[in-house]
Amino acid sequence: MRRYYHMFPTCPQCYEPHVTGSVLERSNDGLTCSSCGAYFSTNVDLMSSGRFKSTIETVLRNEGEKATKWLSNIPLVWKVELNIIEREYIQWLPKIEEGNFLITWPWREVKFSLILALEYLLRSPSKKAAIVGNISRNTDGRYVGSPSLDQVYDSLLYLQSQELVNMDYTIRKESRKFDERLVFKKKKVVYYRIKEYRGHHSYEDICFDSMAKCKNRLVKEIRGDFGPQAIRLVKRKLGPRSDWKEEIINEEGFLDLRLERREQRMGRTLRYRAHWLWEVLLNSQSIVKPSRVVKPLVLDDSHALNHESGSNRLYFVSSEMEPHEIFDTLDELNADLVIIQNADDFIKDAVFRGKRSGALFDFLAHPRRSIIVMFSTSPDIRYLYGINYPDEFGGYYR
Repeated sequence: MRRYYHMFPTCPQCYEPHVTGSVLERSNDGLTCSSCGAYFSTNVDLMSSGRFKSTIETVLRNEGEKATKWLSNIPLVWKVELNIIEREYIQWLPKIEEGNFLITWPWREVKFSLILALEYLLRSPSKKAAIVGNISRNTDGRYVGSPSLDQVYDSLLYLQSQELVNMDYTIRKESRKFDERLVFKKKKVVYYRIKEYRGHHSYEDICFDSMAKCKNRLVKEIRGDFGPQAIRLVKRKLGPRSDWKEEIINEEGFLDLRLERREQRMGRTLRYRAHWLWEVLLNSQSIVKPSRVVKPLVLDDSHALNHESGSNRLYFVSSEMEPHEIFDTLDELNADLVIIQNADDFIKDAVFRGKRSGALFDFLAHPRRSIIVMFSTSPDIRYLYGINYPDEFGGYYR
């Protein structure tokens, strides 16, 4: 199977927004992670660091001088690591000709449906596929949250060649020099430390406000927690070239507050694996962007099918549309493969004979020569599919 990578903005310290959906916030020329606080760049400069001479020479030999520009601003690529269950389903799908399949998924999200559909289409050039799932809405671009189908697809890459170019010792040694200085960015902060006078207990952290605001906030908090006479002294340093200024607050106090204005790299642990980037760099002539090979068409409230849609082979159908619109669209597409990423979203109102489950049952009731793959991620509502009680709920719509 092909090796897949993505370039979607990802925190290199905690992997958000792919873990819990915590957002990344764009600021200046970087992104700040709302989960771990890392401030980082999604692109790195390999040219000016002087640490990757052999790597750069190899890439320029393969790609020519045109590569100089993008080596100075190359996006971080993240390898898509499929688990054994996902790989098995990718191998299984081409063996199926038709049928409806409900897959009880052991995780709360289905993240491989795009690759499942893409591998199917690449192996069967005459086939069409449709995926029902989350489609991105127009936003101001300030925040980056969990990616939608179209966003993920646009960020995907794969290597056409099954064999990777061997990485010699010199280049492998260079790749180990890739570190947090290339990824994490610096911010001006106020570092502070609260220390027990004549004791060993202390607490330290950083503040993003001005020196005056940080000092006033901390003094107020300390007095609120330990009493109005708790602070013995406050020491401040406004920059690397400034002198320390000391202010005695109460000689009988038992806590010292120290504040220093500094530039600090916002990230502690780089969890990005440099060999992902080197795999792509050394195999640059094998890179394929799927969206150029199998062009997708997004179908939502603002984009409907038309006479030109027939030339597409991959369709993203928004799960936010009215249920009858979703399944009418699927009927009209008549795709060879239909993937419903979250069938639970349709079935959960079956107990009330709701319109979403009704539309799903009506769609499934009509025979068609296609493969319909539905994923269920919530064990609590799987009884609604009538797996063990086939007439209890499905019978409402037959």
